[in-house]
Order: sequence, then C-alpha cells, then structure tokens
Amino acid sequence: MSTPTLHSISREAGVSIKTVSRAMRGEGYVAASTLARIQESAERLGYRPNRAARSLKMGRLQEIVLVIWSIESMGEASELYMAKIRALDDTLRKAGFPLTIRIEGLTTDSPQKLIDDLETDRPAGVAFFSADSRILQKTVRRLEKTGIATIVLDEQAPGDFDNISVDRGAGIKEALTHLYNNGKRRIFYVGPANAENRLQGYNEGISALGLQPGYYYLPHVGKCDMLFQQGRDAARDLVNFENPPEAIIAYSDPVALGMLDTFKEYHIKIPEQIGIVGFDDKQAAVLCSPALTTIAHPNAELGAVAGEALLRKIKGDKRPKGGWSKAIPAKLIIRGSS
Repeated sequence: MSTPTLHSISREAGVSIKTVSRAMRGEGYVAASTLARIQESAERLGYRPNRAARSLKMGRLQEIVLVIWSIESMGEASELYMAKIRALDDTLRKAGFPLTIRIEGLTTDSPQKLIDDLETDRPAGVAFFSADSRILQKTVRRLEKTGIATIVLDEQAPGDFDNISVDRGAGIKEALTHLYNNGKRRIFYVGPANAENRLQGYNEGISALGLQPGYYYLPHVGKCDMLFQQGRDAARDLVNFENPPEAIIAYSDPVALGMLDTFKEYHIKIPEQIGIVGFDDKQAAVLCSPALTTIAHPNAELGAVAGEALLRKIKGDKRPKGGWSKAIPAKLIIRGSS
C-alpha cells in the first residue's frame, strides 16, 4: 500500500492540492466544511505529515515546548495544571505541533541555560507556566527577540509578555451576587492579603452591592493540609465574633472545607446560618456534605485559548488590537453550601 500524500488527500476530498496544502499548514482561510472534509480524508487514508521535512524547510523544530519552572510549583494545584495542559496539547496537536514538557529549577543560572537550549533547538513556540515574573520577563524577551513565539499561562503578576490568565475577581463578583440574592449581607473574605485579583473582585463586588466588607486574613498560603487547618482556625475565630458573617468566600476549596468541618462541629447550619463558597472546584468539593459551592478556573478554555494564540503568533498573524493577552472569567459552580 502506497504512503498517502497531499495529492491523494486532494483526490479523496475532491479539493485542490493548493487548498489541501494550505489547510495542512494552517495558513490562510479554508472553509470549515472543506477543512472537515480534508481532515476526514487524511484520517481515512492514514496520512501523517513529515515533520522532519517541514522542520528542515522552516529552520526550526515543529514542536512546542511547555516550560514548568519546577514540579514542586505544581504542588496542590496539579488538578488545575493537568486540565490546562490537556487542552493546550489537544489544540496544538490538531494543528500538527506536538507538545514537549521541560521542567526547570529556579536556580540563578537555569534561565540562561534554558534560553541557550531553546535558541539552539529553535522550537516553533514556547509556552510557560507562571514563575518569578523577573525570570519570566527575561526569558520571554530574549526568545521573542530571536523569533521564537511565546505565550504565558495564568501569570498573576503584571509583565510585558503575552499572558492568557484567569480573571478570579469576576468569579468572586458572581459569588457575591449569588449570596446577596440568597439574603446574605455580612459576607466575609477569608484568605491571604496578597491575593490581589481576588481582593479586587471582592472589594468591587461588595461596593456595587452597597455592603460593608469583612476580612479575615490568613497568615500565608501553604499546602492542602495547612490550608485546611487554617480554615478550621478561621472558623473557630469567626463564630466568636460579635457579628459573625452570614456568608464566606474562601481563598481556596481546602480553606472552605476546613471551615465547613468546624462549623458543623459547632452545629451551625450550612447554608442557612452561614453560606460558604470555595475556590478551585477541586474533586473534594463534591465529596463533602453539603457539597461545596465553589468558583471554578476555566482551565480547559484557558489551555485552548493559549494554544490558539500561540499558533497565530507562529503563523505571523497581525497582532490584534489590545494584544494577545486575555483574561478569562472564573465561573461560579452552585452547590449545597450556599
């Protein structure tokens, strides 16, 4: 059996070789129905693009490198990372660009070695999970200068790089409106004081509803078991307030679950006496009783949008008005705790 070629796909799909070639390269406009026909024909024939030949022709590897700055940085957020990676990988592979993951340490010389390696290998593009913004800034600036397209996934610190991020404040505002509509008025934020995006959303949302803000600041953010315990400690303090909250928006699901556990020890009815909203929509959110209302990161959407932006940069598309950066709103998932 002969190896399928672009010409055989052209005959199978009933379209010109020029259109097939353009569709396979992801360049120019190809009607959605025509593209679907080409993809179906390619799959039926078992066509596989010769990436080695394309790499030689274009002077770069036909792959995307995803840089994670240390496996420890994923930590308790691994559920969230994996959803982003799956969506990013799926988007890129459909366009013919396999994804390679590179794990870096945060040593002083690590960024320079990373830059040197990437400039030597010349991948089609590089995606980054967030790190120290100064390291990220230096690395992105150097790679972009040498013609390697880059995209950053969910860096919360400001910087001069293309960043597809989560608007956590939008989810907080949605949660505030939900709690307000359920009759809650004393709504507290429980979390660290440096969670700027969350706090901005909280302050703006509270102000828009005409309510007085309430804060219970956690000393620092640690691993899941530490966050759970911090939630328990916060709940014990809050029940002794002269005017305890009627509802709480917690920094994370572990904090919210710790609070829920302690409130139940005090025989406080949830959500009748105190409504609770978490953040992250981790698997544990549906395993407690009542199930936890939480704010979900749009992880799959974020990974897909990042992949699409990177592909457009690789093709050399004109920079859109406002740049490639985009903030995707977090979404409220309503369950029994609110």
